[in-house]
Amino acid sequence: MTSPDSTPLPPEPITSVADAASVALARVVVSEHRLDAGDRQIGLRVFVPVDADTDADLDTVVYARGGAQPSGAPCAADVALLATELGARLLLVDYRRAPGHPFPAPYDDVLAAVRGVAARGGYRTLSLAGDGTGANLALATAITVRAELPLDALLLLYPQRDPDAENNGDYRWFGNPHEMGRSAESTHPEWQYTERGPAQPPGQRARAVSLLGLPPTVLVGAGFDPLYDEGRALASRLVRDDVDVVFLPNPTLPQDFQREVGTSDDAANALQRAYSAFASLIAAAHSRS
Repeated sequence: MTSPDSTPLPPEPITSVADAASVALARVVVSEHRLDAGDRQIGLRVFVPVDADTDADLDTVVYARGGAQPSGAPCAADVALLATELGARLLLVDYRRAPGHPFPAPYDDVLAAVRGVAARGGYRTLSLAGDGTGANLALATAITVRAELPLDALLLLYPQRDPDAENNGDYRWFGNPHEMGRSAESTHPEWQYTERGPAQPPGQRARAVSLLGLPPTVLVGAGFDPLYDEGRALASRLVRDDVDVVFLPNPTLPQDFQREVGTSDDAANALQRAYSAFASLIAAAHSRS
């Protein structure tokens, strides 16, 4: 668009955090990589800020995307925003998804990705993050590696960790569990990413095992979310087990609000608060190293 005298108008300024999120992709370099995990290869989508010093070791975050459905695809704007907020290398794990690949395949892939990245080295700090089902996978992985591979920080956005969650207050409040998609075999997380009994992954056993030794954690909830009670219970467990935790409840926001960073200032501001808290934990790790 030009003015009447044909002089080009200056670009409109970024006036909101949501606008900043929408242009975050222009501020990262995205590349695709494959990680050899023995009998298979795991895809990694790598986000690096354009102004990062790639000759230096960068803070690195392994991220497990949520989405209980096989079609749950990365919403790149929020991932790019996290990379730019941290000034870090972010590795988005393309783990195998149910129902084609039920438990333990997704958990195995995230665990293998973290171990593979750690084995390669070349990072300043190593942290783990995830949202929804991916947050459960991140928590399970952090529990598994806490003795062999101390992580520097953990970011969990509305973790889905309780296979019996239909019994909690938020599920009853939000309606029939079947209407929420939790009771059908094709969509229920128990059939997709968990298994009852001794084989149940550590993230799902978090109610029974100690969480002592987990890294400092940012735990993000959403008030309009059937997972909200699960998040509050997990925050209490982390405190009881002497894990440093920042709990951000966001009582007015819906589940998966990070997918709305380009359209909602409330969602974008809440997400930036979470990312800033995560950045503070990583910065604190610099002083410990």
